[in-house]
Amino acid sequence: MDYLYIDEKGPQETIRASNPYNEERKIKLGNDNMHVYVADVIKINKDNLSIIEENYKLLEKKYIASRKFDKELKGKDILDKNFKFGIASMKNHELDFYNSLIDLLLENQVDNLLLSINKMSLVADNRLTHWILELEKKRFIESAWLLKYSMVKYLELEASASVILSIFDSNISNREVLTEIQKDLGTFIEKNKNINRMRGQIAEYKGLIETIKTKKHLISSSSFEEVSFDWEKLSFDIDLWTTEMSLNTKFSTQSTKLILDEGIPLQPFKKFNFLLVKEEDSADHVGLRISDVLIVFMGKMISKLANDVRYDKKRPEERKLLSESWFALEEKQFELLKK
Repeated sequence: MDYLYIDEKGPQETIRASNPYNEERKIKLGNDNMHVYVADVIKINKDNLSIIEENYKLLEKKYIASRKFDKELKGKDILDKNFKFGIASMKNHELDFYNSLIDLLLENQVDNLLLSINKMSLVADNRLTHWILELEKKRFIESAWLLKYSMVKYLELEASASVILSIFDSNISNREVLTEIQKDLGTFIEKNKNINRMRGQIAEYKGLIETIKTKKHLISSSSFEEVSFDWEKLSFDIDLWTTEMSLNTKFSTQSTKLILDEGIPLQPFKKFNFLLVKEEDSADHVGLRISDVLIVFMGKMISKLANDVRYDKKRPEERKLLSESWFALEEKQFELLKK
């Protein structure tokens, strides 16, 4: 028998435009202040569960004693002030904790799945994805995936307030949204046409304008619906992972219990043949607590890396690179990075 434990960071049932509008964020973010939703799933075999539980409790006890607080240990408590430059900012207590944890998981053959879902991609799904798929079906474009990628990148980084607000306005049709995007892309190109760094991006956006101009009549006139989080994307990724494991190992969903952290809905997983699907309190499950400290680590890494390479719109000609501080690693930090 196996156990799967899932925890998440950046959950958000409904996605709306930021209010008042914020050019940097564009959409209203949840309590985790993340542009992406991330989840971590770990698989622990029943034969190894008691060893992992025993040793992880010792790790927790040691870390809590070093920091002198008396509550359930969460990833946010470990990394709250020690992650400005990722692993390079971590101190000895935190490094010892994560190095020991990963060693424990590796020694006990724990499998791990990290997945992320871009929230702006969900916004694009609501208005534009059916149109993009229709274009691919009629062979007007080479790849729906590439067109959607370009569209989401534009919406996330470059789109003006008028475009973002139009997407969330139920009085504006899908075709009008495309027209707004077309105009905004034209403005962006005109403003940045002489910047060498953006030549590839501008060429891509010119192609996007041409596609919109000649094919926007194919978009449906369906009414706008509230942008909701698509839990099927989460369950689909997990389905792919478990299917791969079942082909390569003796893994079977029929002999696996799926334990979800509080707040993750059960329904998307009931269609699979798990022995049990249950929402539980992390205080009662070491597996959920391990998923928590892993997803906070990886969620912070994704979020901080994305923010630190985002270019300054006031100086678009300057290429933005990660600070050298990200790579100034001491021995313990490098050991963790290698794992």
